[in-house]
Amino acid sequence: MSIRTAIKPFVTSLITSRAFRDLRWKTMAFKRIIRREPHRIYYFHQIDDPYSHLSSQLLLKLKANYDIELHIHLVGKPIDEVVPQRLALEEYARKDAANISTFHNLEFKDIGQLPSSETLKMAQKAFVASTDLPNDTEKIGQAFWNNNIDALKKMNLASEEKVNHILEIGDQTRKKYGHYLGAMFYYEGEWYWSIDRLPYLEKRLSDHGFLKKHKKNISTFKQAPKDTKGGIKSNVKVEFFPSIRSPYSYLAMPEILRIKDDYPVELIMRPVMPMVMRGLPVPQNKLRYIISDAKREADRINVPFGKINDPLGKPVLRAYSLFPYAKNQNKGGEFLFAFCQLAWSEGCDMNLDSNLKKAITKANLNW
Repeated sequence: MSIRTAIKPFVTSLITSRAFRDLRWKTMAFKRIIRREPHRIYYFHQIDDPYSHLSSQLLLKLKANYDIELHIHLVGKPIDEVVPQRLALEEYARKDAANISTFHNLEFKDIGQLPSSETLKMAQKAFVASTDLPNDTEKIGQAFWNNNIDALKKMNLASEEKVNHILEIGDQTRKKYGHYLGAMFYYEGEWYWSIDRLPYLEKRLSDHGFLKKHKKNISTFKQAPKDTKGGIKSNVKVEFFPSIRSPYSYLAMPEILRIKDDYPVELIMRPVMPMVMRGLPVPQNKLRYIISDAKREADRINVPFGKINDPLGKPVLRAYSLFPYAKNQNKGGEFLFAFCQLAWSEGCDMNLDSNLKKAITKANLNW
């Protein structure tokens, strides 16, 4: 094991720690106080992103409920490097937004395809011309996602030159603060993605006393129901496609593995190769966000995370070579989870036989 490999888990443990996060927040707050600036929330809106449309439906309430300045920026599509399978993501995002909208008491209708480029240009012109974005952003989005170009033409419209200028400012501002997606909220050193991560932002604002008197948080984390079998039988199969190099796969595993106990379903584990090992890029800014986001999720759901030894390469291949054995013993999921625990929370070099043996043993299998 190299010195770098040995030291890296302790470095990641430090930079993902709450103490380091709190120091970063305090530093940003100190700079704001010195500059005598207000509390500014930056929101980056991508009109043709379904999650942006869901977020837009909460902008008015966010501005009304908290003592903040809300700065809304128009941004374009993320670059190919951060969304290497763009068409698949766009199709999934529409379906997902439609599925989760009612869960959050919001609205999104999937018309089966992206509205036309002409409709997008018209919506961007309406956005740039607006003098009341917290109110108008949702209305513009409704017209866009209904492909209602006539409704957009009736709004005040900016020139194409002005739109391009505003898009450039939005893209550059987002890049300056370190992100790449639409539907992102940014506040003093930390990013929050759409309605899914909005409760983190609201908690931070509430903890600092920015929630206005007689106002309530507008978003909450939902809890999954428990013990729902109730003697019911079914032929439902749930397929899970984890990558053991993905922090999100690791964080999902405890609940996924419980699903067969809580629901009358068959759980099928289908591990996949990491993106990088399939030739798909994962830029550093994307990796940094994923790690920081995974850490706060891990803390919320009480899954150990942060002392990391990246299993990319041979460790992944060696683990997957052992998966058929674990699967045949009905321990496939337990083995993958044990491997991830060692790599993502204990900083173990999973290329070592001794650590692979630990994973096998933790899954109650024989080495």
